[in-house]
Amino acid sequence: MKHYLETIPSLLESTGRVKVLSPFNGKVIDLPDDGSRGKQVWIRARGKQWVARFFHADPVPSVVVGKKVKAGQLIGHAVLAGGGANFDIALEKWGRGSRLMDSIFLHLSRRLARTFAARGLTPAATVVPKAQRDADPCSFGDGGSYDDPSNWAKVTG
Repeated sequence: MKHYLETIPSLLESTGRVKVLSPFNGKVIDLPDDGSRGKQVWIRARGKQWVARFFHADPVPSVVVGKKVKAGQLIGHAVLAGGGANFDIALEKWGRGSRLMDSIFLHLSRRLARTFAARGLTPAATVVPKAQRDADPCSFGDGGSYDDPSNWAKVTG
């Protein structure tokens, strides 16, 4: 599952930037370029096959391929210029000829989940239940637009 995140005032630092934190203990496995909006940061969960991918990021200098990171550690900032005030995150697992996706909000460390919950970022607020999505399919993959508010899960905070 990929989440497209629009910034909300409570998540902005005084500099107008949004921190990007590691969702779990793991290792940085790739830092590919992401066009004009920075890099992607790929983190594999320790002992698991899940990989968190952060798009449109400006990694902090200490985040390099092979670096171990801890849940909640600052790994960079979202690149909000040159394309909008949003950034994307995805959680994927590859297997034999398959690719699974899930919500990153279902795989956060407990401590980090509590921190985000205090700001309104809970699984219930960020994950559309399957029955609801089946009844009202997201049109983005069918030529629709992520700009269409009917495709959004809204969080306040």
